[in-house]
Amino acid sequence: MKKLLVLVSVLFTFCFCACTDESVTIEDSLLPMTRAIVNEANASKSNPDLLYNWENMSEVVLNTAITPEVGDKVTLPWANGAQTLLPQKFCEDIKKKDGWKMLFHTFKEVGSDTRQNYMVFYNQLTGYMKVFYFYEGKSNSSGAQWFIETTGDKKDQNA
Repeated sequence: MKKLLVLVSVLFTFCFCACTDESVTIEDSLLPMTRAIVNEANASKSNPDLLYNWENMSEVVLNTAITPEVGDKVTLPWANGAQTLLPQKFCEDIKKKDGWKMLFHTFKEVGSDTRQNYMVFYNQLTGYMKVFYFYEGKSNSSGAQWFIETTGDKKDQNA
C-alpha cells in the first residue's frame, strides 16, 4: 500500500509539473521552424494573407529586395495570365473545397532569406503534397514536375 501511495504521489507531481500555461502545444512544436517558414505560428510581413487566402490572390511578393522595402512581385501559377510550363490543371487544383491546405510558405519578409520561394500544399482527402517553387535565376525553364509514388501495402509478388 505504501508503494502504491508513493507511485500515485509521483504521478500526481509529474502531471502537476507537466501542466503549464505555456502557449506552445505539441502540434506547434512539430511544425517546421526556420527563419524563412511562414505557418500558423509564424506570420508573414510581406504576404500576410497568402497562408489562408491563396485561392483569391493573383501575385506574391518574393523575399528578394528590389529596394530595401520593395520585393519583386510574381504572378501565382493559378492566376489569370500566369506564364508557366506546368499544366493548367496542376496549377489550378489548389482549392480548399477539394481538400487542399497550405502547410507553409517561405515568402516571409522582403530582404530576408532570398531565393527561398516555396509554397507547400497538402491534400487532406488524397494525401498528395504539392510544392511550388519560384526560381529567380537566369533560365528559360519555368516549370518542372516531380512525382513520388508508393505501393502502399501492396506486397512484391516476385519475392
